[in-house]
Parts: sequence; C-alpha cells; structure tokens
Amino acid sequence: MHVLVIYCHPVETSFASALHQEVVQNLRAAGHTVDDCDLYPENFNPVMSREERLNYHDVPRNREPMASYVERPQRADGIVFCFPTWCFGLPAMLKGFFDRLLMPGVAFDISDPANVKPML
Repeated sequence: MHVLVIYCHPVETSFASALHQEVVQNLRAAGHTVDDCDLYPENFNPVMSREERLNYHDVPRNREPMASYVERPQRADGIVFCFPTWCFGLPAMLKGFFDRLLMPGVAFDISDPANVKPML
C-alpha cells in the first residue's frame, strides 16, 4: 500500500515527533511506501486567502493553490494522521490544512446539492 502520513508538530525533539518517526518506520518495515507530509518543514500555510474562499465552489479552479497537496491523498491507499491534542483539539496548522484541502471537487462532489457524494 501507498500510505500518506500527515504530521503536524513544530518541535522535532517532541514526544509527538518520536511517535511520528515510529509510525513511518513501522509502515516502511511492513513493506508500504510512505509519503511523509510534515507540515512544519514543508512551510505549509494554513491561512485560507480571500481569493481561495471566493473560489471555494469553483471546481477545478479551487484546487490551484493546493495542487501539490490535493494530489497526495488521491495517490494514497491509506492516510495516517500524527498530531498532538492541544486545548482539546487539533493544532491550528492542521485545522488550516483541512480547511484548505477538504473542498468541493476534492473531498466531496456537490454538483447536485441534494445528493452530495464523498470523493476521498
């Protein structure tokens, strides 16, 4: 299987980092190929711009700012998320990742609003 690992923590010496490394090593040891998406070193920008929000429902134009990230889950057979729980929720950067990635034409098809279809 090809597995996308999405990791979100700013400190490379953290416990979360150790868990992330263990996940990646074990997936590879089990024979899987791994796309290791570490949001902080990749300098992922979690802020949805005004233009992105205005184009949110414009498929396929909405994909342009996130093109490289859109392709990664589409190629994956499985996705693993590695992140700490902060203030009873996920880190803000990961929330921004979801806000920007999980859009019409990527995560769901809303061409027929009465019959929304999942895409991932």
